[in-house]
Amino acid sequence: AIQVNDNPEMSSLGLPALKSTTDHFQIINNVKLTALTTLTQLMSIGGKMQITSNDILEELDGLGNLTTVDGSIFITNNPKLASTKGLSALETVQGDIHITGNNALTSLEGLEHLTTILADIHISSRALINLQGIHNITTVLGEFDLAGNNSLTTLHPQLTKLTTANILTIDNCNALTTLHGLENLTSVKTLEIAYNDELISIEALSGITTYANNVIFKSNYKLLDLAGMHNTTYIAGTLKIDNSVMENLDGFSGLQHIGGELLLYVLPRLSSLSGLAALQSVNGDFSIQQVKEVVHFNQMNALDTIGGDIHLINNEMLQAIGKFEALIGFTQDIYIERNYKLATCSVDSFLAHLEGEGWSGAKAISDTDDTAICE
Repeated sequence: AIQVNDNPEMSSLGLPALKSTTDHFQIINNVKLTALTTLTQLMSIGGKMQITSNDILEELDGLGNLTTVDGSIFITNNPKLASTKGLSALETVQGDIHITGNNALTSLEGLEHLTTILADIHISSRALINLQGIHNITTVLGEFDLAGNNSLTTLHPQLTKLTTANILTIDNCNALTTLHGLENLTSVKTLEIAYNDELISIEALSGITTYANNVIFKSNYKLLDLAGMHNTTYIAGTLKIDNSVMENLDGFSGLQHIGGELLLYVLPRLSSLSGLAALQSVNGDFSIQQVKEVVHFNQMNALDTIGGDIHLINNEMLQAIGKFEALIGFTQDIYIERNYKLATCSVDSFLAHLEGEGWSGAKAISDTDDTAICE
């Protein structure tokens, strides 16, 4: 490996004749390094490339002939780095790409030749306002992670060519209001949208019909609905909607099957589950907790399969469960606790239906309303 590390007085590199290395190339913790201009002959790196914690390095000029990195790229925690233009010849990276913690970085220009990301790509910079530079990416075979980009205001038009991402994570992008730019995205296995303070719309996700793993929405405090998920019919993993202000689930009107858990948790404004009326199966736990305004579950008449436990916990306004008359073959356990307005007779009717279908699992029932009258 070539390691240029921990040189407190070095302001520029040597290595003017270096054309390639078959191993790793590291430039780490050189507090006075200002330039990489002596690396103009470098065309390929056989291992990973790491440029990390170089306090006053502002640009990557000098790497303009680098075309191939056979390992991963780490360009991380260089506080003055403002540009990636020096990577303008880069075409192939066999490993992950981490461009994170460079909080003066305003542009990803220089990465225009990247079209297919063979592993993960992680982009995080407080100063990044758009994704110009990665606008030719069509496919990410690993995770496409946009987290902590507090100044990022748009994904359009830079991500309009993106059609496939194995995992798409958009977290803590606090200036982002919509996902406009992702309209051509048709294949995503795992989706996580979380902690985006200004996000009001996910309609750009309407091209995705199935998710091969989990879908998570968490703590997006201005996202009132899930319009954009209406073409989704199948989620093979867990659907988790957590700590959110959405008022309905109508965006999931086409959802029929969940291969993992359904978790609705801390949804103080949600008043109805009618958006899940088409749901037929949940193969994991069915968990509804701290969903304040929902009064009953009568809209879920199509649900015939729950493969895990049932958790109905601390739902303040819940008065009736309904019989879930389509539900058959349930074999797991039931926890119904701290639903203080839930009629005890409604619980009894629900349990009687399941017992009539052969259920004999464990149950924990507490804090229901013995005085309420069922119709």
